[in-house]
Amino acid sequence: MKMTSAVTSKAILVPTSELDLDHVCVSGQTFRWQRDEDGWWMTPVGCAGTVMRVHRQDEKLIIESRGPLAESAARSYFNFAVSMKEMRGHWERSGEGDLVRAIDNTPGLRIARQDPLECLFSFLCSSAAPIHRIRRSVDGMSRELGENLGSWHGVELFAFPDLESLSSAAKSDLDRLGLGFRGRYIIASARYILAQGGRAWLDRLRGCSYSEAKAELMKLPGVGEKVADCVCLFSLDKHEAVPIDVHIARVARRQFDQCESFESVTPRAYAAMSGCFRERYGEYAGWAQQYFFYEEIDRRGIWDQELKKHRPKMSGH
Repeated sequence: MKMTSAVTSKAILVPTSELDLDHVCVSGQTFRWQRDEDGWWMTPVGCAGTVMRVHRQDEKLIIESRGPLAESAARSYFNFAVSMKEMRGHWERSGEGDLVRAIDNTPGLRIARQDPLECLFSFLCSSAAPIHRIRRSVDGMSRELGENLGSWHGVELFAFPDLESLSSAAKSDLDRLGLGFRGRYIIASARYILAQGGRAWLDRLRGCSYSEAKAELMKLPGVGEKVADCVCLFSLDKHEAVPIDVHIARVARRQFDQCESFESVTPRAYAAMSGCFRERYGEYAGWAQQYFFYEEIDRRGIWDQELKKHRPKMSGH
């Protein structure tokens, strides 16, 4: 399947405080954004063959797409139903100075509302792996198993693999992509979902409660609490989901007295830390987690390194 030649374009007003593309595209929640030769951010969206290309022009967000991506879908992807201005104001009035500082240090960082299938299998690649390796694994899996969408603005593009392709993948091919033990989880999880009725089973989790959606996800091979919470937060509208890794564990030990004694992220520690976030930051605790996560990683200069990898190619210069 090649991309259709039809290109749609739309400009919408989005304050810079509500969306910073650099922050969103390298923030460890999504792994397929690339900068094209003109400096625009571009990503295939799920398995359907759609590609979204975005660029900021002052207070406008310019959205181009090839394939069936309407303006409403782009608004959905960037979660514009959530107002960062209102959220920041609420936390400022509540006296959450540390969180407000983290927001002000990374204005425009948002939680993306991703395709659930792509989000799930991307995070299945993430166990014990740094962000650059996850990107490489997800890209390799798309090239190996996804549809070739051709090239647009100097970027070669591939759709994310569908369930049928993932379920029938050879473990040796996934090993070659460096997925190791994760490969068997990817194949087994795809087969499990197909047995439950396909992606409709996954999509319906958006309508479930957070606890029900997380419990269903944890039935999948290789999906533990952290991966389940990532999928809940980044694709299933569960804004209260709080993924806990070593970075957020450090934040929790600093922020909450009852977490100081946890030396590692055991199941008991995970429950306590995520519970503290929800108790303190409420229904959008997952967004608070993302700001603290970004700030914690930024102490090590990781985001600058990631952005350097996405510098546009200078075609013809």
